[in-house]
Amino acid sequence: IYRTMKASESKIMCGLSMADVIAKGSASFALSIKLGEEAYDEFYNDNQGWSEECLVFMQLLANRYFNRAMFFLTTSCDNESREEAESLGFRDLQIAMDMD
Repeated sequence: IYRTMKASESKIMCGLSMADVIAKGSASFALSIKLGEEAYDEFYNDNQGWSEECLVFMQLLANRYFNRAMFFLTTSCDNESREEAESLGFRDLQIAMDMD
């Protein structure tokens, strides 16, 4: 929705403002990563250790961090706290690189 709103210069889309889209997107990514981390911890602690399956799972979690990084960096110019969004985006990129 964000990219479509930017391209069409729309103020409202699907009943959401740009600020709403950024807030909901941030919340969705945070939940996705939280659930992924919980599932990874459970998977790792169930005697999987550093198995091949565990490493694949970690790569999937790294993808979530990468996607959130792209979201933060893409939306930073319209974020109320641009510097914080950019900082979080670069931090998530580093986490994704470390995990991948």
